[in-house]
Amino acid sequence: MTRAGNWKVLLTAVVMLLFVVPAYAQTEDARVSNIFVETFILDALNDISIETGVPIIADSSVSGFVTMELDDVPLEEALTRICVPFGYTFRLMPEGYYLVGAADVNSPTFAILSETAVVKTKYLTAATVSKLLSDFYKPFIKVDETLNTLVVTGSPELIKRIEADIAKIDIPIRQVLLEVLVVELA
Repeated sequence: MTRAGNWKVLLTAVVMLLFVVPAYAQTEDARVSNIFVETFILDALNDISIETGVPIIADSSVSGFVTMELDDVPLEEALTRICVPFGYTFRLMPEGYYLVGAADVNSPTFAILSETAVVKTKYLTAATVSKLLSDFYKPFIKVDETLNTLVVTGSPELIKRIEADIAKIDIPIRQVLLEVLVVELA
């Protein structure tokens, strides 16, 4: 590499350290104190973004009104309190901003905000467990009968809820032990 190329690489590294690293540190240390009364959710997210200095971008599906008090709450907890009741989720993007959207397969940001988990059943077949789960979860679950697994794709909160429901359903079948003494009288 030439000397000019070395300087460009060094300059790029310095710029990254100055702007990208502080953005990550800023999200970890950011705290929120605010009161929202019948506030449009996009306005609440904008207020939090301004207060913390962390950009928050919501997709077109985000709407609703928020009423809550946040007193010195970490940024991610504040986002959870605002988003989860509406069925929204959020993710810190590599560029240092939060993306907020619906945990719905029809949402424009679903592919970015969703995760996939594979759950192997122990006592019941995956098909049986799938039938016993709420119909609300059907769009997020695929069954692999060969491996006896359920593949769940959705927001992290939704995946946790589905995994908890599966754990409640996939329990051992109760068994009864009979002890019999056979006596022959002659």
